[in-house]
Parts: sequence; structure tokens; C-alpha cells
Amino acid sequence: MNKALKTFFVIACTLAAITVLLVSVSNIIIFVESSQRILGADACDISADCIVVLGAGLKNDNTEPSAMLADRIITATGLYLAGTAPTVVMTGDRSP
Repeated sequence: MNKALKTFFVIACTLAAITVLLVSVSNIIIFVESSQRILGADACDISADCIVVLGAGLKNDNTEPSAMLADRIITATGLYLAGTAPTVVMTGDRSP
């Protein structure tokens, strides 16, 4: 390898490492900051304005929720029935 190619390779690897580090740190910060704001079925003694269910796609025939979405719906239903919030807001995803 010539010197210019080695320099380019070192710079590219350094930038890739910095990018991975920044993404990892960002994810850790988001996880730590939001972990107390995500409620599960055991949070029945907490009240909220609404329950938000994020979309997670449908199965291939678009008639049944995916396993992840089904779990989110079951959790939201439990929270709603326990009186955690008076409203459930369901979002979609980008599935066709």
C-alpha cells in the first residue's frame, strides 16, 4: 500500500470507530433517561394522561399484529383496564 492509501484507511477506521462510539453513547443515554418513563403492566399505581402504543408492524397477510405489537397491545390493555390512563393512542409504522 502506498502512503496515501494507508492514511485514508487509518482516517476511515478512526471515523468509523468514533461513529460507533457516538451511537453507543447516545443509545445508553436514551436508555438511562427513558427507562423510568416506560411503564409496564406492573405500573398500575401510576396515573398518566394517555397510554402510547408504538407501531410494530403486522404479519405478512396484514390481518394480525406481529408478536411485538401484540405484546404492546396486551400491555396497553392491562394498563387501560387498571385505570392508568383514560386514553390509548396507537401509532402506525411504515409497513405497506
